[in-house]
Amino acid sequence: MCKSAGTFKTKNNTIMLNFGKPYPEQTFTVVIFAQNLTNFSYVPETFLKNKEICVTGKVKLYKGSPEIIVKKEEEIQLE
Repeated sequence: MCKSAGTFKTKNNTIMLNFGKPYPEQTFTVVIFAQNLTNFSYVPETFLKNKEICVTGKVKLYKGSPEIIVKKEEEIQLE
């Protein structure tokens, strides 16, 4: 279980859910690319902000920081 420290939407409409500390000092990031936003019944950057969630997926390193790329709503569970 984790609690998101903050959410961010890029100019390209990519959503970042930051954990541990707010960006740029986050310890972990969940990424939702713009093309996958239609797979969600809610607006992730507002609905998930400061919620405790469980995320399933493959952890990858991006520029030395761990992240999971989420493509559909079912990969994120509210706790």
